[in-house]
Amino acid sequence: MDKAEDVFREKMDLKKITTSKIRRLFSLLVEIYNREILRTADTLADESLARIQLARIRMLYEAGRDKDVKYFLEVAKLVEYLKDIGTSRAKLLNYFHYMEALVAYHKFYGGKEG
Repeated sequence: MDKAEDVFREKMDLKKITTSKIRRLFSLLVEIYNREILRTADTLADESLARIQLARIRMLYEAGRDKDVKYFLEVAKLVEYLKDIGTSRAKLLNYFHYMEALVAYHKFYGGKEG
């Protein structure tokens, strides 16, 4: 997860975003991940695809409300990577682990609590 570490190592002003805001974005994917981790198909279930689209919309909404969230989404390329998942189950699982690493590195590099 070097990409996740690079996000915080290179952009120290990301400390402005709170851990709770990152976790809120992360939580949009937990249910999808829990469903897909139990499956073995190469492609995502239709319900998961629909929920991914809703997660993307929610991320954009949060970015519109908070400039720090918008900056975080842009630097971490979360919307871009989310679009890139397409129907690939493997890409979704990698995306989830990337988000998990972002939470960890935010904490490690002294990100703001709240």
